[in-house]
Amino acid sequence: MSPPFAALALTFVACVAAAQAPAEQAVRMRAMPDSALVHKVQPVYPVAALRNRLQGLVVFQALIGKDGRIEDLRLASGHPSLVDAAGAAVRQWVYRPTLVKGEPVRVLTEIEVRFALDRDGRPVWDEAPPRPGAAPL
Repeated sequence: MSPPFAALALTFVACVAAAQAPAEQAVRMRAMPDSALVHKVQPVYPVAALRNRLQGLVVFQALIGKDGRIEDLRLASGHPSLVDAAGAAVRQWVYRPTLVKGEPVRVLTEIEVRFALDRDGRPVWDEAPPRPGAAPL
């Protein structure tokens, strides 16, 4: 092999090896317990959705980092008019780090944000009951 082709082949092999390197594993959880959520931001109900009395559920697949912050958020389902508001809020959520054998781990989970209105057209948010001793960040 001539030197330019050898360098190209070596670069290709290095790129393939890097692409196949095992990514850091994440623990899968169907849903995070409410008690693990230490900072929750409610979404801003979109004006057009309020005007049209639009309600619904937005579901995301989320990767939560070792520090409890959202690392990656991907839409699973939801009305297009509600998705941006839900995503902007969820990206600010912070969870208590999940521990496995005493060590923090990343978590792959599902997050749901429900948009609902009362009879008068005012937003109604699901709220977890306050936890004793819990303080916002």
